[in-house]
Amino acid sequence: MGRCIRNVAELDWVTGEGNTAQTTDIKRVTGNLRKVEIKISAVTGNEDLTATVVISDISDTDFVTTLETFSALAHSTLHIFNSRSKEYDADKEIDETYFDLNDLRITVTPNEDVGGTLQTLTVNVRLYLD
Repeated sequence: MGRCIRNVAELDWVTGEGNTAQTTDIKRVTGNLRKVEIKISAVTGNEDLTATVVISDISDTDFVTTLETFSALAHSTLHIFNSRSKEYDADKEIDETYFDLNDLRITVTPNEDVGGTLQTLTVNVRLYLD
């Protein structure tokens, strides 16, 4: 299943920090997007916590294009999204997208504060291309 271009986003929020969106940019991506893995850590301070992850193409700063939006992703879960899944019951199918030195932005937004005491929400995003 393709190559992982890297753990492209590892973003975190701690108790009391709120739920402001965080972003990370990936420069010069080339290949066909085949799979996205989004791992969201467990938190005990807010059991209703979910996150939204958006992948955008920012190559043309005058025309930012949203490629994929993954909404209401539960914490304490590894979410897997495939472009060619026929047998695996993935969270959602994704569009197979070809990149040729594109710049991408990963945006992660929790729906609420982490809550509790000394809790940390960590969201890891991996892109697989071939």
